Amino acid sequence: MNSIKSFSDHAQCGRLEVHLVGGFSDDRQLSQKLTHQLLSEFDRQEDDIHLVTLCVTELNDREENENHFPIIYGIAVNIKTAEIYRASFQDRGPEQELRAARALTGGPMISIYDAKTEQLRIGPYSWMPFPHVDFWLQQDDKQILELVLEKTNSARTLLQGSAATPPAKHNRCSRPSRRGGSQPDAAARPVRGSPLPEA
Repeated sequence: MNSIKSFSDHAQCGRLEVHLVGGFSDDRQLSQKLTHQLLSEFDRQEDDIHLVTLCVTELNDREENENHFPIIYGIAVNIKTAEIYRASFQDRGPEQELRAARALTGGPMISIYDAKTEQLRIGPYSWMPFPHVDFWLQQDDKQILELVLEKTNSARTLLQGSAATPPAKHNRCSRPSRRGGSQPDAAARPVRGSPLPEA
């Protein structure tokens, strides 16, 4: 908010206006949570903030084949006339891969652009190693989905079996792993589909 106000230090009149557009009714309700966080933050500000446009979550949602999508993906502002209009962006901005990698690590949403210095700054972040990533990148979406579903069903079967089996019997089919702990014996794990490459 301070960076926005710094551009109008010389102004004697006017008001702070907010146009909030984006998000939809996603399954994980991330849009709802983010909208709530933004509105709460605006409410905490000492300045009077006028909410002019609100097109978020359910108000910006369309359903197609039981899947939800946003109606409006982006807006633009004509800085001469202050007109706000629906926009589409061919260019996803600088350092798209780096920004996407940071988002995939689960880092918090932050502003990476400093309007005063006109610099884009992406702070440090970390991630856990992704074993066999080269193998997974070569697979098509359908095969990955099938493997994930098979693993999920196998895990459910193992969980159901372990809940019905006394611990002593369950531990007999486990062997120590190189990293400590135990893992199911290879003979006891039903694996279908393409095998993973050797490490």
